[in-house]
Amino acid sequence: MSEEKQVKKQLIKNMILNLITFSIIFTILGTIIYGQFKNSLYKSADEELTKSANMQIEKDIKSFNMPFNQEFENEEKIESPRIIRIDRDDNGNSYNNTGFNEIFKNVKFDSNTINSIYEINIEGYSYRGINYKNSDGTFTQVLINVDSEKDIADQFIKNLMISFSITVLVILVA
Repeated sequence: MSEEKQVKKQLIKNMILNLITFSIIFTILGTIIYGQFKNSLYKSADEELTKSANMQIEKDIKSFNMPFNQEFENEEKIESPRIIRIDRDDNGNSYNNTGFNEIFKNVKFDSNTINSIYEINIEGYSYRGINYKNSDGTFTQVLINVDSEKDIADQFIKNLMISFSITVLVILVA
């Protein structure tokens, strides 16, 4: 084999190795960026969930320690319209949820996920939720719709993939 063919073969081999190396680097970097973006995107929804849960727990504690007819002082009643509360008995069955859309009546509940945020899909809609146990042994499941955050994250990953593809093409051309 001539020296020119060996040099050409070595250049092609180096180009492929460089392409693989840059692809790995961009994939790792893209994954880190996407993870950070998604965490910051869902942060406000998660804060609303925990705030809502904490407000309910505080009300529950106050009502447990106070006479039933006494009003709470400085009770904050404003809550995001994206928040859905599902009251559950000590077995986790839904009760006292009048006025709910039918899709929330059969939402899955896992009493093992107390005080931790999880994701759930309900008839094509995306929600993040948190469950907590009330002082009387019942449970409350708090859900927040995150369809808009999910759409933004999906669009971000599409843009990231397009950018990655364009970068690979530019590397190949170069």
